[in-house]
Amino acid sequence: MDAARGEAVLRRLPDVVWKPRSESRSSSASSCASSVASLGPARGKGAEWLLPWLELVLDGLRAGARSFGSAAAFNGGLALLLKLLHAFKRRRLDSLTSYLKAIVGVENVRFAAMVSLWSFLYRITHGSLQLSRAGPSPSAPLLHRPSWPLTPAMSVTTSSSSSSSGSTSSGSSSSSSSSGSASNGSAMTSAASSPATTIITLSDETGDADKDPQERWYDGYVAGAVSGLAIAVETRANRVSMAQQVMVRGLQGSLHGLAIPHAAVLVFGLACGQIMYASLNRPETLSPSYVAWVRNAAHASPASMRVHGAVRRGEPIDIERVAKMLLKGGSVTPRNASTIQRWLTADDRRGTIPCAVWHPWSDSHAREAVKRFFVVTRWVWPVYLTLTMLPTVTLRFASLKRAPLKGLLLALFASVRSSCFLGAFVFIFQALHCVQNALGMHSTKADWLIGFATCLSLLVDDARRRVELAVYVAPRGAQSAWAVARQKRWLPHVPAGEVLLASAGLSLIMGTYTNHPDHLAGVVRRIVSRLID
Repeated sequence: MDAARGEAVLRRLPDVVWKPRSESRSSSASSCASSVASLGPARGKGAEWLLPWLELVLDGLRAGARSFGSAAAFNGGLALLLKLLHAFKRRRLDSLTSYLKAIVGVENVRFAAMVSLWSFLYRITHGSLQLSRAGPSPSAPLLHRPSWPLTPAMSVTTSSSSSSSGSTSSGSSSSSSSSGSASNGSAMTSAASSPATTIITLSDETGDADKDPQERWYDGYVAGAVSGLAIAVETRANRVSMAQQVMVRGLQGSLHGLAIPHAAVLVFGLACGQIMYASLNRPETLSPSYVAWVRNAAHASPASMRVHGAVRRGEPIDIERVAKMLLKGGSVTPRNASTIQRWLTADDRRGTIPCAVWHPWSDSHAREAVKRFFVVTRWVWPVYLTLTMLPTVTLRFASLKRAPLKGLLLALFASVRSSCFLGAFVFIFQALHCVQNALGMHSTKADWLIGFATCLSLLVDDARRRVELAVYVAPRGAQSAWAVARQKRWLPHVPAGEVLLASAGLSLIMGTYTNHPDHLAGVVRRIVSRLID
């Protein structure tokens, strides 16, 4: 009979697993609870013992499949929008294959698989920790374990006397009647009548019922650390960048209580000081794509940053090649051409780079700095418009639907403001470089200080965006600082360091999300909630 009942419960598992997302968290628990309770007292390790664990695995697979679809859609949509934006700037469309590759290419599938595996590992690990604590004591009969996932309004209790059984039964019956399921209430009552039996009590009230007694404060940290192993699916370059981002996000949530005035501006300045120092003097400590982006965003002459680094390091430069790049027709004023020729033919340049190398097409330092502000703002605005509109449509669609005009105008204003931030960044960088040359402060320390001073541009952007921008540049600066320290043999080599860093970062994120979700950034909290809950 017990085997037949176990088979009947297993046949009901598809109904538990394949439910709409809105119903799965509440109805799957009550359905499985009534199934387990209907088995009566266990006489051995049969199907009823494996049922919660089997449901946990199926629930993890369901969460992984849902996360795969969400990640593939979001990442593919973002890649497609960026390619269309690039084609619009060039006034020429690419082949259809390139657009299909952006949606269903290997990179997108690999990213979606990583997110799916992360969601699966977290749900499995977190649920296993709770189920392992719901087991029987050595002297007690085999207990019926609660089903997974446990809803916020679900608790696990153990009845050892008739009085406790009666009180639990009444609680179960009341919750069952409120949900319109009388059969679940009778099943709970039969389970509660047996001595020393673990049962599941559903409650519509908040308070103590909101906290699962089988959960510990460290469960989120442990499950997050295990789920961080999913980053191994990605390529090494992507693993490094992702590990840095999740670690910074984890520290952001963990250090939420620290009250430091203008902390985001200071972090941004420290990171940008290292980034601009590395871009000018040690570009090998940053990713090549990021160095190319920095040089492109600076809108300086193509050879200026390369020549700057070579001169500061005392390396020989190809005079003919540099002269050809800087003195090509129509792009240099006569005054700057004369300055560049004298500088190139000098016997000892003494680590100096004249302003004519940075802006050979303009003799005025102030006019060039102001011009850079407007050029960079216009250049980056389409990118910020895309990055602002996509979260508005995907993550805040409900509010956008209620007030579409207001939402679109706010997104447009935010994109313009963020574009002005980058324009101000380049303005400060260019203006201070001209001041540096005028004062004769030719040293790498001055380069770092100029990079740090660009943090003042962060005050242009919205206060809520400042933290996001600081979090974005902090991993880049940390990566460069780590590489410089490795070059100078100050730090040892750590095998699989990016995987360990990702595990530590996700441990902090998921631990904070489990205990204090309001400490996480809004976008991080919404993404985790969308993929995990």
